[in-house]
Amino acid sequence: QEARAAAKAKKRKAFGHDPETGEADIGGERTVECSDALEWLRGSPNGLPSNCVVITSMPDFSEFQAENWPLDRWKDWFRGAAEELMRQAQPGTLVFFYQTDIFHEGEHISKFLLVHEGVSRVDCVLRGHKVVHFGATDNKRTTTASNFTHLSVYEKCPVLPMENACTVPDLLKRGDQFWKRGMGVHAIRKVLSWIREERPSVKTVVDPFCGLGTSLAVANMLGFDAIGVDHSGRLVRKAKMVTVAGMRLAAQKKGTFRDSGAEA
Repeated sequence: QEARAAAKAKKRKAFGHDPETGEADIGGERTVECSDALEWLRGSPNGLPSNCVVITSMPDFSEFQAENWPLDRWKDWFRGAAEELMRQAQPGTLVFFYQTDIFHEGEHISKFLLVHEGVSRVDCVLRGHKVVHFGATDNKRTTTASNFTHLSVYEKCPVLPMENACTVPDLLKRGDQFWKRGMGVHAIRKVLSWIREERPSVKTVVDPFCGLGTSLAVANMLGFDAIGVDHSGRLVRKAKMVTVAGMRLAAQKKGTFRDSGAEA
């Protein structure tokens, strides 16, 4: 018993405290690989684990500027990435896409539409479409991105009746955001809290485009194991160690911390 208590205390020290509740977190196991996400997905002999949920935010067009990709090429890649991710999921797996629309040379590009066009090539159903907002969705746009994020969820080869929709609130505040393209901690926490209650067989959270690892940190905070993939060695090194409490502290020191509130 003393050994178990010591191990639990060690995990709590490593993973810090939940900023919303103040409770210490028991954490979960984490694996982060440096790889191209699509190659990693295709290289998995049996696809994704059967007891997982996928939560990811696929790369923005701006992240391909150094490679001089035209917009249409990125759109094709984006659709194909969504399709491949859904193909590699096991029947019954839920896949959440956290995507913010962009504006390019006067064109409003709906990433939700691109995701939907991609996954529609696979046997899956839309279980829910939520909106994550940063304060007010109808504020005048002042940047190249919209003032809200699409949070859509699909089920591969659905095994439950159609009426089993995702009952996470349709409108969510983002909550803490620790870097410019990072996911909102509160929104991801809401999703995973719902998963823990409604899909108790799910033990692992997978993010094939994990970046700095916000989704992985929130997953561990709630006791899930986490698997992340990113092509950047620098981000992978950070994603292996990042915690919600640590991200908050570091972002506050750097002045990059964004807080839009934690209420649903």
